[in-house]
Amino acid sequence: MTVDSAEERTKKKIVECHATDENTEKLTIRIGEPMTGQRTKTRGRGRAAREYTERHTYCTVKAVAGGLGGVTVVFDAPLGQICSGFENPTLLDYVESVRYEDGTVEYKNHW
Repeated sequence: MTVDSAEERTKKKIVECHATDENTEKLTIRIGEPMTGQRTKTRGRGRAAREYTERHTYCTVKAVAGGLGGVTVVFDAPLGQICSGFENPTLLDYVESVRYEDGTVEYKNHW
């Protein structure tokens, strides 16, 4: 198995990736689909505390550029328009996995 150089990877087209924003919301980004996010929250206190999952849907993704070091997401909306809390385009630093058009997938190493 050969490992692509960083230069070759930047030429590949990203079709899907999973990232986390600064508010620890886990995001699923797929070209041509709305970006979705989910975050686990706690309701109540003490023994009555219960965890629940909050889910969000954002604008449709038009393009994604970058890689595991960070991705820029461009939404199918006028540039600069706020997309439910995300600017257009928006930069995400915490990328967990990237799937390219040719089918290869890269995962961030967890130490």
